[in-house]
Amino acid sequence: MFTQAGLILVVIAVTFAVAKWRKLSVEISMLLSALAGIIVFGKDLPFRHVVEGAFTYFDVCLIFITATFFMNILKESGGISYVVRKIVTLFHDKKIICLTLLTFVLLVPGAITGSGAATVLTVGAMVGSVLGIMGISENKTAAIIFLCAAMSAAAPPINIWAMMSAAGSNMPYVGFMLPLLVLTVTGALFSMFYLSRKSKSIELQAALKKLPKPVKGMNGFRVGIPFLTLIALILLSRILPFQMPVFGLPLVFILSSIVGIILSPKKTEGNQDSRKYRKFSASSCRNNDCCRCTDTGYGLHRGKRTDFSRSCYFTFGCSIRNAFLNTSCFRGSTSVCSRTAYWRAAYFTL
Repeated sequence: MFTQAGLILVVIAVTFAVAKWRKLSVEISMLLSALAGIIVFGKDLPFRHVVEGAFTYFDVCLIFITATFFMNILKESGGISYVVRKIVTLFHDKKIICLTLLTFVLLVPGAITGSGAATVLTVGAMVGSVLGIMGISENKTAAIIFLCAAMSAAAPPINIWAMMSAAGSNMPYVGFMLPLLVLTVTGALFSMFYLSRKSKSIELQAALKKLPKPVKGMNGFRVGIPFLTLIALILLSRILPFQMPVFGLPLVFILSSIVGIILSPKKTEGNQDSRKYRKFSASSCRNNDCCRCTDTGYGLHRGKRTDFSRSCYFTFGCSIRNAFLNTSCFRGSTSVCSRTAYWRAAYFTL
């Protein structure tokens, strides 16, 4: 028995080492190691155990992905920059209130996504600019953002470590809200006020110049409704358990993201190009007008850098087949793209 167990361990270790040597991820390496041990020494392949083991944390991954998507929607729509600018504008001369609100701004992205990196990437630079204007050194600013990001990753409602522990031990993720809230908020506030205790009041004009410009049309209603949708969907299933279906956090984040997209005043470049070029008809391909070119300098083809002067994209009304069949694209009298360049650096405006 012990000999067989030892041999299985050796097969698993060797398979894992070979997989890592081939530069596979840790997760794939572990799955291959388990399959190797089963195949070599198992009587049959236990599909149920393989599937259950591989998908143990699938719900946690879905929550992380959808929550990060929700926060990025708010960031790209200009909602986060609007909130930071509003806090600075209203409370630039009230240091305690301003620092408290900035602390909660740092807590929200990580609390929603379960990742401290989300805090650093979405609001870290903006809050860091404000702290720098308040006279806080770069080292202390970095420490504040790092500590608040760490606290935000542990803050409720999404704590990845607690959720993974609960999923691994077949235990419901219940009862973590209040203890985590007290610990993380206390730790974040202490970090903020202790490290910024010698700071000064904010110079309003200097702060507004450093912050991103507000998106035209963004207001408190457009920022608040997605968050209210998120909170309402989470709480209603608990307040009215028999009247309100349980959507699950991934679907809740997706629905809240859809609300954010609908209310966003900022439109994507692709949508603008689509409306701009939709008026072109398929007949314009005869004159090569279906191709629009922009300077790029270089691109990638099969993983290798390729140098060329222009990249091409095609208008909504033109046939992809006809566009690729054209050997060159003209703007005025200058040839800017060859057929090879189409395949290397073409993107479609849909």
